[in-house]
Amino acid sequence: MKKHIIYYLAVILFTVLMVSCNQAKNSDNNSSKTNTEPTEEVANFHISEEVDPRVEAIISAFKQNDVDKIAELVRYPLDREYPIPSVDNKEDFKQRFNDIFDANMASAIANSDLSQWSSVGWQGVMFDRGKVWMDRDSGELIAVNYQSEAEKKLLEEAIAKDKAGLQESLRDFKAPVYKAYTPTYTVRIDEISEDNYRYTSWKKPAEESSQPDIVLTNGSFEFGGSGGNHSYYFTNKDYVYQFRVNIIGTESMGNITLIVKKGNSTILHEEGMFEDWRKSNKTEE
Repeated sequence: MKKHIIYYLAVILFTVLMVSCNQAKNSDNNSSKTNTEPTEEVANFHISEEVDPRVEAIISAFKQNDVDKIAELVRYPLDREYPIPSVDNKEDFKQRFNDIFDANMASAIANSDLSQWSSVGWQGVMFDRGKVWMDRDSGELIAVNYQSEAEKKLLEEAIAKDKAGLQESLRDFKAPVYKAYTPTYTVRIDEISEDNYRYTSWKKPAEESSQPDIVLTNGSFEFGGSGGNHSYYFTNKDYVYQFRVNIIGTESMGNITLIVKKGNSTILHEEGMFEDWRKSNKTEE
């Protein structure tokens, strides 16, 4: 799983489970009658009259194929699947528009109606089960989890380039997940196979093309609450390494926090920044 979609996938899963459980409950409680009204939980996913004009503005911009207008409705930087670079500004977005929104997705948005956009509380408003997300207050597009064929090709090329820059023994992995820099270390998290992660670190100023100081495999993934924070855990004998991703946090926190513990004692605690994920993406508590 990649950093720009991992939180929204969790929200989608929660939404689907919530609706499914409620439908099952209604089926048991109302087996003798047909329920034609939306349940309270499902109704809460409908966008409000206040949000309607913001969604309509996005639909209208796509219907007119007005790339300049769409670019104004995006919150930057717009993350793409790592290691594809984030979209930094309007000009960058306009140049990459057809890679991000191919004809199929642009047409789907242009021809959508309000019923296809669902409000998921403070997390935002999603289209097509989270392929696109809008901020409910500003009306800005904040995430595009859809991936066109052009971006899939770009992703393959970016991963190949990333692997080529690594020490040869580290090149056998499925996809890079994170790269971050703390005051002392360069740290990578890579997905070796489905939900199987690897931790690699180099003490600065060593390059990734050199032999790493430590390589740990069989890492586990864990969400840290509804805000989207999540961690990768790795063990090395008596030591536990935690690579925590800070979606929500204070300004003093980095994009990530690297924590190493031996038993109950913390022997390392360093804040770090992503290579290409801007700190402005983190929501302050």
